[in-house]
Amino acid sequence: RPALTRVALSADIETAVAGTPPPRVVIILRLYLAPLLDRLARPVDGRVPFAVLDLDDDEVTTRERLAWLHAQRGHAGHATDEDDECQRYRVLESAWLRRFDRVCVCSEHDREVVSRRVGHTGVVVVPNAIPAIVPPAVR
Repeated sequence: RPALTRVALSADIETAVAGTPPPRVVIILRLYLAPLLDRLARPVDGRVPFAVLDLDDDEVTTRERLAWLHAQRGHAGHATDEDDECQRYRVLESAWLRRFDRVCVCSEHDREVVSRRVGHTGVVVVPNAIPAIVPPAVR
């Protein structure tokens, strides 16, 4: 998620929302897009919109696990890459999560882990939709 991509995306978003009324709610999907909050959360009558971050994955834990798996398989370079990515996600979490009114995760386990890691009391569970709509016989 290079900074250049985020800058280009920010410009596209600003163009798309130009001339529209300020939002009352801003929902951002994925941790790496959290910095877009500053571009999207334009005040409404002096009030900042309600901000929601949907973490469809706990990227810090995922990257930690991937680094461990690569290390176990003897792929030191890949392990280092994943560990570096994990650290970037930690920085994003630390800088951005508390700026959101709600942070959605897909499981109680993720809620406990993310809440504890960043000290955010607004982490809530919103289960992923696919398991709920796939018939049991197909699972």
